Amino acid sequence: MRNAPNHPAFPTMKVPALIVNSAGSRRSVFDSSIILQYLDTIAEPRDRLYPPSSDPGRIETLNFEALADGVLDAAWLIRAETIRPEGERSPQWIAGQMNKVRRGIEALSELPPPEFPSAKAVALACVLWYLNRRLPDFNWREVQGGKLDAWYKRALEHPAWVEEGDVPPS
Repeated sequence: MRNAPNHPAFPTMKVPALIVNSAGSRRSVFDSSIILQYLDTIAEPRDRLYPPSSDPGRIETLNFEALADGVLDAAWLIRAETIRPEGERSPQWIAGQMNKVRRGIEALSELPPPEFPSAKAVALACVLWYLNRRLPDFNWREVQGGKLDAWYKRALEHPAWVEEGDVPPS
């Protein structure tokens, strides 16, 4: 991606992006929440990721997704800071972001575990996958007695989960 300036599928050079064929043309759908909403529009009714807009559970789902996104944002900022040269890093700033990650994970673990398929399940699986890869020293698995760890182990067994070898490096 770094060597693909002005790529039409990724105008802001951010991933993820989904290339779709629609009405004979290819277009890009980007940003995780927009991709999920797009997938929801083409899903069979039994596989919908979001409750209908008239369902009060929709706001609950969107809030869950926003909480997961907030944890990911803070985790990504920690990752970006820790790859800076040693003398340019801010331990206080990293600690502040880590506090956001910790509080977010605690809040997610207090909510009912999401079922597949759902936007909540996708959001939570992405957060936990990223924390495993990029913040391995943060032991989210022990929060709330391992509630998220038990859920994540079940999620990894779901047929929708992509094998790690199929996941592009981040």
